[in-house]
Amino acid sequence: MSNFVIEISSLYDLDNYRDFIEDSEQKIIIKNKKNTIYSLGFPYIDLMLKSIAKEYKDNIEIYIDIGDDAAIAAHGVEKGYKSIIFNGDDIIKNKLESIGEIIGNKVNVINEMLANVVFSEDERKIIFLK
Repeated sequence: MSNFVIEISSLYDLDNYRDFIEDSEQKIIIKNKKNTIYSLGFPYIDLMLKSIAKEYKDNIEIYIDIGDDAAIAAHGVEKGYKSIIFNGDDIIKNKLESIGEIIGNKVNVINEMLANVVFSEDERKIIFLK
């Protein structure tokens, strides 16, 4: 089954998708837009994604897009994220997943190349994971 992914950089971005999320019969992945971890900072992204997870706990999955910063990715593992998009070295990806297992957080570290854009509107995107 395919998943829809909504990329956001603020809670306001989510407003256009609220009905879509509530009416969907499948889980929708919500993630921060690429590079917002650098421009907005991890604390902001973390708070935003956790607020969304609390509001839509049954309808969504949260992914956090870290970019290629291993230290921020490790922080994401430590904060309990189950799905981290990390574009760095495969050795580091494996180490991040190992750290997750050690601390009791079975994390999936993936590369953004799995995603293809299928819908775009004013820089807001729903992407489609194969």
